[in-house]
Amino acid sequence: MNKRFLSNVYEGNNALWRYFVVIGSVVIFWGTCAYFLVIGADDLLTSLAIDQLVSRLVSGALPFLCVIIWLAAMVKLLHGRSFHSLINAEAGVHYGRIVQGFCLWIVLMMGWTGLDIWLSPQHYHWAFDPGRWFWLLPVSALLVPIKTSAEELLFRGYVMQGLRLMTKRPLLLLLMNGVVFALPHLGNPEMLRGSFILGALHYFVWGVIFAAITLMDNGLELALGVHTAHNMFSYLMVGTLDSVVVTPTLWVQQVPVGPLASICVLLINGAIFYSVFFSRLPRQMSVSS
Repeated sequence: MNKRFLSNVYEGNNALWRYFVVIGSVVIFWGTCAYFLVIGADDLLTSLAIDQLVSRLVSGALPFLCVIIWLAAMVKLLHGRSFHSLINAEAGVHYGRIVQGFCLWIVLMMGWTGLDIWLSPQHYHWAFDPGRWFWLLPVSALLVPIKTSAEELLFRGYVMQGLRLMTKRPLLLLLMNGVVFALPHLGNPEMLRGSFILGALHYFVWGVIFAAITLMDNGLELALGVHTAHNMFSYLMVGTLDSVVVTPTLWVQQVPVGPLASICVLLINGAIFYSVFFSRLPRQMSVSS
């Protein structure tokens, strides 16, 4: 049997206390230092006459870059294994797989958005500003992958491998990862749209889907492509007035889609994604080595 992604956790030093130390340090950093890092970097870049939007995006990405660097250091020094072990079970990164996941998810999002604009054009405002948008394009292409890579490496790489030490049941592992992924997103502005429970469930479903893609594909690449596509779409194509990061998108959604509708679309997209990448392949979601 081929080596499984989660079996990397048995390499090096895998005592649970090491995972609690690393995860706890990330939580402490995010709750204290990250805020001051963002404020300080934003003030510095603004003082250098950097565009305000670019300044805000760069400063906002710095904590995520710090998380990547910290994980790389801790996996090497505390766990005694390679940073690459958080990505897949093989020797190299499958960049083509990232592109495939990115392209399919972008197409799905464009399809749903086009349908919604056609059905409810009054909910959308065309806000294209060429001067700002073409500045945003390369900046987003550089910074969004940093943010999504940090989240995937942390939640689907490090945390899910750590959870593997607690359970060998794939379904329980998916549910646990969904909960862990949802928790830090509960303070996002979109949680105020309607039911808080449905908003939390939306992020929970995201976490489960990302985790399922990782297990079925035996690595982070596809999930990273999907995550990056979703964030790039919200940065460049369609934004909302209550977005975590407000950018000059092509359209501004005046009436955001409710959490229940978002969950339904997410599940349909997940089913389509599965049918394209996994339904005809002899792959099996497994956590065994």
